[in-house]
Amino acid sequence: MKILFDAPERNRMPNLLIVGSAGNGKTHILSRFEHLHPASDRPDRYSSSVPVVAVRAPAVADRGELFSRMLRRLAVPHKMKDSAAHKMQSVIEEMHKVGTRVLLIDEVHDLLNGSKLQQRQAIGSLKDFSNESRISIVAAGTAAARTALSVDDQLWTRFDALELPRWDYGPDFKRLLASFEKLLPLPEPSFLANPAKSMKIYEFTGSTIGKIAKLIMEAAITAVNEGKPAITIEILTEAGEAVRARDIAAQVK
Repeated sequence: MKILFDAPERNRMPNLLIVGSAGNGKTHILSRFEHLHPASDRPDRYSSSVPVVAVRAPAVADRGELFSRMLRRLAVPHKMKDSAAHKMQSVIEEMHKVGTRVLLIDEVHDLLNGSKLQQRQAIGSLKDFSNESRISIVAAGTAAARTALSVDDQLWTRFDALELPRWDYGPDFKRLLASFEKLLPLPEPSFLANPAKSMKIYEFTGSTIGKIAKLIMEAAITAVNEGKPAITIEILTEAGEAVRARDIAAQVK
């Protein structure tokens, strides 16, 4: 992604699609990139510097709402009834004024929700934005994101795809657990990478980073509440069942 940020302006800017299953770290990657390139005031100019703009795609393909989200992120007043083309031009003008170099769009697969016409219009607007702004786009979504962007062949060819793999149980997975453990606010080591605990975590999480982090955090909170100096296998089981129950309840709603 740094390559995109540093890319010189040209007619066809490089773009990136990050593909991964739900909970596998896509949103975290975008958030981390935005955090590393924060907005700031420029003392030598009247406007602020906003090198990275991050938005989430609308739940239903709507090009007007997509650009409205960008304008709101940029704190630009506008009318919802303005045309999508007008909003896009306002976005481009403001991004150039504040020095935006990368646009981040999370949950881009949601652009498949809606009629075929809505899908084509939303994706077509992204192509127009890419053509006119000369700003790189980093989009993230599930496997359906490939289908969403391929609605327009010309846009799809401008994206390189990076697929986030699910974690297989093995040495890399155990090293991941060890790295998480270093962040725990517990007085004694929990040895999460040992065979019994690592396998228990793998069974509960389905090997996605988001679920792994959620389970370990739940277990750490449980350990603190119970006055335990470290996470035990019993606490892992209790936390895993609690997280699983909440996930099931959320799906039912």
